[in-house]
Amino acid sequence: PEPVPVAEPAPTPEPDPTPEPVVIVEQTPVETPTTQVAPEPDPPVPAPQPDPGPQAAPTTVTPAVAAPVIPASQPRHHPAQAASFEAAANRVPTISPLAVDIPSPQHRKSSASRGVVALLFTLLVVAALITAGIIYGRPYLFPEEWDKVTAPYAEAVEAVRGVEYVEPLVITAEAPDVYEARRSADLLGDWERELPVWRALGLANGTFDQGSLDQLLDGWNPAMYSLEDGQVYHSSSLTGDELDAHVTRAMAEAGLDQDFRWSAESSTRTLDEAALVEAHLLQQTRDIQLATEFSTDVSAPDATPLAFLPPVLGYRVVAPTMFGELLDPVGAGANPLDGPGGPGPLPSDSPQESVDPTLVDGETVVQPGRAMDRSFWYLAIASYVDSPTAYAASEAIVENSMTVVDRGGRDCTVATFSGGDINETEILRSALAGWVANAPAEFTASLEVLPDGTLQFASCDPGTGFENGARFGIARELIGWRLAELVVHANADGSSPDGLADTIDRIRTSGVGEQLASLPFDTTAEEAAAAAESAVAGLLGTSLSFGE
Repeated sequence: PEPVPVAEPAPTPEPDPTPEPVVIVEQTPVETPTTQVAPEPDPPVPAPQPDPGPQAAPTTVTPAVAAPVIPASQPRHHPAQAASFEAAANRVPTISPLAVDIPSPQHRKSSASRGVVALLFTLLVVAALITAGIIYGRPYLFPEEWDKVTAPYAEAVEAVRGVEYVEPLVITAEAPDVYEARRSADLLGDWERELPVWRALGLANGTFDQGSLDQLLDGWNPAMYSLEDGQVYHSSSLTGDELDAHVTRAMAEAGLDQDFRWSAESSTRTLDEAALVEAHLLQQTRDIQLATEFSTDVSAPDATPLAFLPPVLGYRVVAPTMFGELLDPVGAGANPLDGPGGPGPLPSDSPQESVDPTLVDGETVVQPGRAMDRSFWYLAIASYVDSPTAYAASEAIVENSMTVVDRGGRDCTVATFSGGDINETEILRSALAGWVANAPAEFTASLEVLPDGTLQFASCDPGTGFENGARFGIARELIGWRLAELVVHANADGSSPDGLADTIDRIRTSGVGEQLASLPFDTTAEEAAAAAESAVAGLLGTSLSFGE
């Protein structure tokens, strides 16, 4: 017997006015149809394959709107998502039919019944609601379980804080060299981009590189909450009780960030703002960790090697540990951002941006002007000027702008300054003139007074490999000055702004800040805090209450 011929597909019928039920097709792979043959006593002859050409047109069906597939893998968290998840849990998304993916026109016949259109629209709205629920409320609607490594730490932190994490995260152990690279990038940002500016201001020797940084930071922060992806990492060399303690602190940081988004503006904070936020976090995460079952107390390693960091980096790393000892506790469930806005070493009137510099022919702007805080300018001026002079000059700054220009193929830093009044401007001018006189000739530094009285200072990058001979330990000097101010602020409850300002002025002119600035490099945070309280009390009397 001959094989039964393959039936030709029937022509597509004209649309029937009678409503047809909508066929919902699962989005699964379509199997290739096979041709049926009649049975025969002999071995079956292979059936001919259907012609894949244009004659075999597939049957047209109406596509269904599929609900989004929930990924099986755990999502990466970014700190900025926390607020949107929390806010969305308390609102019902507003769905506009104009925002829904309507089927294309070729699948909608003008003669289709109103019932089919209504059914399609209903399905689309339901799908959109599901989508919105997944996007905005996924952590609540579809919670994921903690993995077995992370769960004990997460549960311990939640028990102390009384607050659950907004979304799960993962703890990852990394080889020491891999972890060190991650820690440096996360802790210090794109510091290499700033090297030409720092070299031009005497804040970095030309031999400093990534290898030097990793060596100096060895053992610092062996576990961390990453601002890059919102996860927790630690060096695989960390073990035992120290592993538990450091990881618990990092998990506490993560929980605080998911709730309060303290990291949202981390890249735009000044040196002092960043130091205060980190100081509150260190204090708060330590208190949380010590209240958990992982209560082994761990202290920061010896900070002496960090004196060899470029001063800007040294201040970023060391200042938070020193400031944290003088801050009032804010509580396990409080916002760590509540502290920096209140009493602290921040000047009440941070410098504003000054006028753009006057460029000479051939100079082109590499980095546009930006205002820097007084702590940055203390470090820059103190590189070739003594500590009290640098402190007085930096505190006199009211306006400034720092621009990087290309001058004949060299990166040069050009800054403009204004003081609060004639006297303060003269203090600043004298300090900058001393800097120009003391800096190496390779900097080609200069200072001039513009027609409107603005001071314009310029210095060029001497290049890699140049040993600048700048003063050593100026980051710790600045920490000493700020510790004295912080003691005054922390004990000034009820004092008037004028009374507080007068007390700060006495600190500035008394030599107390200089005394604290000269503390040995191996001074611990506890010892530095005690020295600051003792020095200020000795100047102002036995009582540290300045409110009367």
